[in-house]
Amino acid sequence: MIEVSYYWRKITAGVDNGTTGNYHDGMISLDILPVPPLNKLKKGQRLVANGAIGTLLEKDARPQMLSLRFDDRDETMWLPYAMVTGLVQVIDPFDQIHPMLAKTVKNQAAIQKLIDDPLWWFEEKFDGERQTLVYDPLRGDFKAMTRVVGKGSGRLGESQDILGHFADLPVPDGGHTVFDCELTHPHGFAALRSIMGSDPQLALEKQQKIGPVEAKLFDVLWLGGRDLRGLGHVHRRIALTTWYHEVEGWAKKQHSLPEYWPYIYLSRRANTAPEKKAMLEGVLAAGGEGIMAKHAQGVYTNTTLPDQRSKHLVKIKPFTSDEFIIVGFENGKGQYNQAKLGAVKLAQWVPNADFPEEGETCDGSTIAQVNAPATLGFVLLDCGTSNIGTAAMEAAFRGDPQSFIGQVIEVKYQQRWPKTLALRHPSLLRFRPAWSGRRKGGRVRS
Repeated sequence: MIEVSYYWRKITAGVDNGTTGNYHDGMISLDILPVPPLNKLKKGQRLVANGAIGTLLEKDARPQMLSLRFDDRDETMWLPYAMVTGLVQVIDPFDQIHPMLAKTVKNQAAIQKLIDDPLWWFEEKFDGERQTLVYDPLRGDFKAMTRVVGKGSGRLGESQDILGHFADLPVPDGGHTVFDCELTHPHGFAALRSIMGSDPQLALEKQQKIGPVEAKLFDVLWLGGRDLRGLGHVHRRIALTTWYHEVEGWAKKQHSLPEYWPYIYLSRRANTAPEKKAMLEGVLAAGGEGIMAKHAQGVYTNTTLPDQRSKHLVKIKPFTSDEFIIVGFENGKGQYNQAKLGAVKLAQWVPNADFPEEGETCDGSTIAQVNAPATLGFVLLDCGTSNIGTAAMEAAFRGDPQSFIGQVIEVKYQQRWPKTLALRHPSLLRFRPAWSGRRKGGRVRS
């Protein structure tokens, strides 16, 4: 095992006079909440008293006394209720960290401000699946955790048997380690989704055939048993970079490269205004996913609540817009949404010469419904669906959906799948009086 020296945060296993705050007890992150009234306390709850943590065993209301068993001294004591200074709440085990989510910025002035501010750094946003690589000392290897919570288990999903080539990544002191990363594949997102959506045996067979899944590391949340989320991004980046380069140096000295090394990458970062401008322009010109802007002093936001978004993480994504034709609607999914409109079906006239490799044409009845005869040399391409859009659009659609069949609408989207020209991340913008002849890739301006 390699020797690793780090930029550590000193972790204290105590609370400051029992005041409300966040600290760490072993490998679990905790919050200290205000003490509830005595009659609201329940057996088994964890409480802070005398600067230590104990489990409530019994309570006596008349003298207002509590029986606590303390973790650090393995003994039981009766204490006055007044000596209890906090209620302990577990935030998240190290393997149940919801990935910190970003806000999206589209305004050019706001983007320029991020470029000019030296405290904001840029990294490329990859076209893959956001996951965390988690090292569990009890298992002795890494597993990948998705950001999707299982409906039955209430826990984040695992992909531990699909990514075996990452199992032996070195970690300092053999302690809990969590990397935030994007899983990608050289053959693109479709290949990645095919692998990650398969059962373990089939996923391994696909990787043997077309190559292993890769991991682009851009943050470290735990390292060697230390929780780094309370540190600013600049310090977490130092820890991640130090780990990466020390592992790189060690791996390249081996007689044969370790299995994991060709598939682990450190995200590229731009610090200065010229570097950030060049990175943004380069990514957009190449049709990339966009840019993630990170504040140097930003801590990893407490992600107890899924979908909580950080003010220190900003997403800059490219979007274009085209004209499409509404050709139908889909109902919502689930018990309570089946009777509601869930999505708008979209189509677009494209030249025969530009028809995609795996595209699907709309059938004759659909073409008849839109009441717009095809121009010679054009075909009506099925472009998938979009969400309903604004509340005003939803209300209009709900009133008389069939009256909108054939309506031209401008749709904003990020990218189009190359083989089908279906839309990625579409959003309805506004109705158009008629199709202007703009086709795939063209920007429609108001």
